[in-house]
Amino acid sequence: MAELTQKQFEELLAARLAEEANQPAQVWYLSFASEEDFLGGAIVYARGPVTARTALTARRINPGGQCMIIPIPPEYVPAESYFNRLLTLDELKTFWPDMTKLGELELEDEQG
Repeated sequence: MAELTQKQFEELLAARLAEEANQPAQVWYLSFASEEDFLGGAIVYARGPVTARTALTARRINPGGQCMIIPIPPEYVPAESYFNRLLTLDELKTFWPDMTKLGELELEDEQG
């Protein structure tokens, strides 16, 4: 895929934000990781993945690395005290005790 110009990026971002503006708000989980390490997770209330990421950026929550964004089913939503901040793996495991890093899952798959 060709690299976007700044103008193309801004147009694409505006279009996605406009699309998400019509969606119902829900709770999203954002996981940040480098090639080697888990950098943290965050939980935010937003209308879609782009608005979720934008909300964290506005709060200066960005430890770097790649970001995976997924909606959280209502039965797994933690207390609001965990929202809008960077969470460690230990903090995430207080309400999701079975949480596993992706690298650990890949290792399990390799070992059969």
